[in-house]
Amino acid sequence: MTMADTKDERARAWWAAWWEADYSWAGLARKPVGENGRRVHGGLHGERTLQDYWRRDPETGAVRDDASMRAAGELVDCDGVPFHIVHLPPATKAGAPTWKADLGDSGWEKCEALIAARVAAGAETAVDSWADAHVPDGRAQLAGAVLRSAAAHPQGKQSPQHLEVSLTAWLGGVDYRETLFGPGARFHSATFSGDARFDSATFSGSARFESARFSGDAWFQSATFSEDARFESATFSGDAGFESASFSGYAGFESSTFSGYVWFGSATFWGDASFASATLSGNVSFHSAAFWGAAVFDRATISGQAAFQSAMFSGYARFEGAKFTGDVGFQSATFSGVALFQSATFLADAWFHWAAFAGYAGFDRCVFRSVADFTGAARTPRREGSEQVLEFAPATAEGGFAGALKMPAGLEPIARAGFQRCSFERAIFHDTANFSNRAFTALARFDSAEFRGVPIFHDAVIGQGVRLHLAKFDLPWRTADAWADAQIADARKAHREMVTEAKAKNEDPPKAELPSRQSLLDARFAELELAFRTLKLAMENIRDRDREQTFYRYELICRRRQSTTFWGERLFSQGYGLIANYGGSLFRPIATLAILTVLFGLGYWAWAAALQDRALVLWGPGGVQNDAWDALLFSANNVFRPFNAWGAEADQSAWLKALLAARTGEEGVVHGGGWRLAIRLVATLQSLFAIVLAFLFALAVRRRFQIS
Repeated sequence: MTMADTKDERARAWWAAWWEADYSWAGLARKPVGENGRRVHGGLHGERTLQDYWRRDPETGAVRDDASMRAAGELVDCDGVPFHIVHLPPATKAGAPTWKADLGDSGWEKCEALIAARVAAGAETAVDSWADAHVPDGRAQLAGAVLRSAAAHPQGKQSPQHLEVSLTAWLGGVDYRETLFGPGARFHSATFSGDARFDSATFSGSARFESARFSGDAWFQSATFSEDARFESATFSGDAGFESASFSGYAGFESSTFSGYVWFGSATFWGDASFASATLSGNVSFHSAAFWGAAVFDRATISGQAAFQSAMFSGYARFEGAKFTGDVGFQSATFSGVALFQSATFLADAWFHWAAFAGYAGFDRCVFRSVADFTGAARTPRREGSEQVLEFAPATAEGGFAGALKMPAGLEPIARAGFQRCSFERAIFHDTANFSNRAFTALARFDSAEFRGVPIFHDAVIGQGVRLHLAKFDLPWRTADAWADAQIADARKAHREMVTEAKAKNEDPPKAELPSRQSLLDARFAELELAFRTLKLAMENIRDRDREQTFYRYELICRRRQSTTFWGERLFSQGYGLIANYGGSLFRPIATLAILTVLFGLGYWAWAAALQDRALVLWGPGGVQNDAWDALLFSANNVFRPFNAWGAEADQSAWLKALLAARTGEEGVVHGGGWRLAIRLVATLQSLFAIVLAFLFALAVRRRFQIS
């Protein structure tokens, strides 16, 4: 059956499949009873087909012919085709209504009396996991029936109902609350047009609801599924409630569709549970649910808010390729086994704070579009020799939930505080990634991860096993301007929506209170500065000098970008970054020193020429003029022999003596003591620059080669 997009389209598709299956009186003769593969076990009284089943009177055992059944009013025509009244549809193929379209029609009383007799005559049947009979089938054969409401057992709800209701339609509300269903209750491809109530119902065998369609609300609160519960490809158009339900076997919801709110709060899954490829359009709650087996949500799509707070995952939990459109909360959840979220997409906030990860946690290739909060409960370092495995109390003898979470003494705070082993390879954090108070005490991989928001690791314990190869932490400050523009655009959009809403209500529009761009940038860079300082100190603790210097550089850049920082500090920081890349470059200080040596040499040469009233001629018949070489030599002397300009002049050339004496020629006019002082001060400034650049080069060498 093709899954349509709307409730009406789904209803039309279901009825098209029902007509194609052909539950006319002639069609019933082609539908075997007790079919299991190629073998047909038949019914308890030798019935081979559904037509045989409905010919037999369950009270007298008489097998009736068509004329007798017409005389009894059980066979009627629909578009000239005979139908048993139990299978009569509410409308013809052309859409003309039958009496079943009116739920108050008196014909329903006779129909439901026939159904009650069949339910009362139903007998327990040995079935396989697919609810196919191993022996002659004694269940009430209501497949393809068109009913008004739930068929009550004449002896009360505690008398088990043994039903085969595949492709059956309920046109009104269904009340099966506290009903006991025998083994092999099969509702495959059934449709419930109204609300379906199965609260506190007990399914003593497997419950088969594959491809069932619930047009109204479906309630299974406190229901007990003693064996497998199969809801694969089921469609829930209204709300679906499974709160406090107990699933003893496999719980299958693969490819199911939930359009309304979904509640699985405090539900207990004793076996494996699968919601793979399920579509959940409304809010979803698994609050305090207990998964004792595997929990699989691969490729599931949850469009509303998803609540997994305090949920317990005893086996492995898989959310690979899942997509969360709304906020998702795993606060205080417990993952005792492997937790796999590879390639999952979180379009809104993702909350994992205080979640306990006792096993491996995989978040490779995850995309976090909004806040990702992995805050730990406390900073508790791992103790050597402690086994990082959670133990859970087994089920009680009665099959109840023992409930206690058992773990070795002192292990719970470790599990809630840190990741024992985790991987965030190639994960992308578009907004704040908060790992405060988390302990990364074993292998933790962040290789090629991208932090486009603020990376917060305050009070985190980062051990030697943390890998950050090719991880990108520089994107937040590089894209800060675009971030601020986006924040202002969002604020303007929100204000326009508020104005539109106010006008629609004939109210005064609110005043625009938009944040200034600079205030946004200052707050952003202040937060980044603190975050990078924390990472710098963490890298210092594990002696990772390269990354320590990298985060130190990011810290200074973010401090410089704040308008509240003193302008002089910002100026020196800009120069520090330009000349030495904040202590991270070996090449820049040496290159800067060489360039300054040449520039100062040219300056001295031009200065001397000006004092001597000579033209600036660098290149002569013999090549570079000697005065130029003397000027370059003087500049280099100030680099390698700092403050030499204040020393004796005995070994100086005639050109240099004239420059330092500030005279024209060797016997010319002296220009005054001020010039002599100025020349020496400039030379001293050059020596200071040289010392600073040499220090920056040495500092870069020390950091690069980790020289103590």
